[in-house]
Amino acid sequence: MEALGPELALGTLTGAERADAVGHLASCAGCQQRVSELARVVDSMLLLAPEDDPTPELEARVLARTVGDRVGLANGGRRISRRGVVLAGCLTAVASLVVGFGVALLIDGDGNRSPTVRTAVAVEDGGRSICRAVIYGADPAWLFVSLDEPGEARADYIVELELERGGPVRVGRIELRDGHGVLAVTIELNDDEARAVRLVGADEELGYEASFS
Repeated sequence: MEALGPELALGTLTGAERADAVGHLASCAGCQQRVSELARVVDSMLLLAPEDDPTPELEARVLARTVGDRVGLANGGRRISRRGVVLAGCLTAVASLVVGFGVALLIDGDGNRSPTVRTAVAVEDGGRSICRAVIYGADPAWLFVSLDEPGEARADYIVELELERGGPVRVGRIELRDGHGVLAVTIELNDDEARAVRLVGADEELGYEASFS
């Protein structure tokens, strides 16, 4: 997994290699923890980008093209060598490992969104996205939650998943640092469906809630 991680992030693995990598991540707690750690790195690097949020349609197109077109554009359509990817794209690989892995799951080989992908967004009065969540698959399902709240320098939130039949289930914790926090975790839905994600503060008060569409 250490060797394939950068190429998984950059979308240059073959179908068989990607299937092996995704299968390993789905059952390896250690690699799941590493994904969570790298997610924090990615979240910090996003501070370098403009603060304006792109539209959901633009985000979807960019993510699809990241996976579907990057290999075809590089080297006139030839597959990039492992050595070239590692040397030329080391920083990019670190920055996009979580995003690349998520997109590999969320978008199929034809660039179409999987029907099992569901998203939730909490928006403030001014229209800015504060809390985003993506859930993919079932038993186990991947859950990605991010919180962007510049007004809070430091806070911890328990992440609850509200199920259609099973009620609220606590699935992890987001550590908000300098206004940003992220959680990546696998969960068992047990044939249930997620209705909403909630972030509960240390005082057990509801901080944020976003419903899945």
